[in-house]
Amino acid sequence: MHDILKRGLCAALLAGAALGLVYPLPAAETATPTEMLANFSSVWSEDAWTQRGGRWPDGYMLETGHAQWQTRMKTFHALVATGETARPDMFTALKRADTPGRILAAQALGYLPAGEDVQPLLAALKNDPDPAVRLYAADVIGMWGQAAAVADKLRELREQESNRDVKMHITYALERGDEPLKREITQTLVDWEVSQLDSARVEQPAPEFALQAVTGERVALEDFRGQRNVVLVFIYGDT
Repeated sequence: MHDILKRGLCAALLAGAALGLVYPLPAAETATPTEMLANFSSVWSEDAWTQRGGRWPDGYMLETGHAQWQTRMKTFHALVATGETARPDMFTALKRADTPGRILAAQALGYLPAGEDVQPLLAALKNDPDPAVRLYAADVIGMWGQAAAVADKLRELREQESNRDVKMHITYALERGDEPLKREITQTLVDWEVSQLDSARVEQPAPEFALQAVTGERVALEDFRGQRNVVLVFIYGDT
């Protein structure tokens, strides 16, 4: 079930990129992971979050067409495509980067080949001041299949944690146990054509895409052309 959710998140990121939800980035073949994250942080503004009221009165969503998402998506893709050699730089980023860089490094780490050293992730889960970093650190431990090995520590950190969402993601990791993320999910992201970024246009036919349903079956947009309207709903944050 957890892989279905991660596969859904990966698919949502790629489909969202096509819809323009996700600016320039040094070529992946010439930039180190540290340089990629520094470039991303230099153009990303946490002040772009806008007031929406309700549960997040100080801001939670970004305006439609927010161009910095393109940089974020390109950087995320390039980090994952670099593979396990990116891991040391991303562990360093967890300790030294600014908030946007730490968040993105933590998120991308989960899609790298599983590592055995989770101490940097446990340190981030315990000490990072930003709940998004702590949340993704918990996710990585689960996605690497290392939660069972550090289950007692995760339960201890869950008891100490004050943020509801971080607590939930620690629980997700514990439920996953020793099951790592299936590598074909990462490969789907690595194989994604960056040229598809921002390819959808208002009042024009949507770009073709296919996603995997929670039942495991393939569902493609072409299956519904000329038959019915299709509404895409991305459940942000709880997948």
